[in-house]
Amino acid sequence: MRILIVEDHILTAESIRKCLTRAGHEVAGVAATVPEAINAINEHFPEVIIMDIELGDASMGGVEVIKEINAQIPVVFLSGKTDRETFLKATENGASAFLTKPFRDEDLVYQVELAGKKIPQKQPGSFFVYDRGTYYRVNLKEVIYLHANKNFTIIHIKGRPEPIMSSINLGYFEKLLDPANFLRITQSVIINEDYLVEIRGSKLFLEGESMPLEISESKRALLKKKLTILKSPR
Repeated sequence: MRILIVEDHILTAESIRKCLTRAGHEVAGVAATVPEAINAINEHFPEVIIMDIELGDASMGGVEVIKEINAQIPVVFLSGKTDRETFLKATENGASAFLTKPFRDEDLVYQVELAGKKIPQKQPGSFFVYDRGTYYRVNLKEVIYLHANKNFTIIHIKGRPEPIMSSINLGYFEKLLDPANFLRITQSVIINEDYLVEIRGSKLFLEGESMPLEISESKRALLKKKLTILKSPR
């Protein structure tokens, strides 16, 4: 899972990062202040947030950050306090899990993975992507295809001369796409079948795109099963 850590104690944040990395999760970033946290959430779209409930900011703490962004992202709240009032404050404000410090590495991993089970599964009709200082609305019906390029995902959109580049990985985008319309044709490319106009051997031609895309043999067989193909009688 793609996880954001919001923790103002450097050593604690680094310990959490190492723990999650060892467990096979991707750390999208580490934020230490309220502005950093809000910017990181809006930019990286994490699947789970680990949030210190007592950030070192007099005006806003972890709970207030979650209220500010109003995002439907599971949150694991951390606290150095063990009183019931702090626990209720977290649970009443959208906590998917709650851990008191100090905690064991395995307890953190278990709670993060439990929170991840609460990730919304409904595919949205659109979403915003942050690209070089600007937020762009992406309508899924207008996405022609997406492809991974190193640490970025390039999104090709109908009617847009230049694609949008996002630092979010292709695997995360795939979770937002309706499998009835989208198909991963290689490890690094996902197409919208609504824009497929021609299949010529291993090459796919998409509406609005001048260059064809290569599809693997196994994926081509899967694609043909999904399509309605009429063959001329012999």
